[in-house]
Amino acid sequence: MKLIDARGKWSMTPEARKVSKKNFTSETTLARAYIVDSFLTKLTLNFLMSFSEKKVPEEFFNHEEEAITWLLSFKK
Repeated sequence: MKLIDARGKWSMTPEARKVSKKNFTSETTLARAYIVDSFLTKLTLNFLMSFSEKKVPEEFFNHEEEAITWLLSFKK
């Protein structure tokens, strides 16, 4: 399970992208929750993600507590 805080402005170095890609596979991730700044961002990203093939469950949230609760629902 992964909790990603995507609030604020940020960027990734090429090396960080490589590590992220390696660590975000379905073999290493049960589910992903992203925390974003606004309701509109959450709505837009959830809509856009509905068109892509997901290898693991992913959801966008505005509140950390909701994201954690959602992630824990996948705990075995």
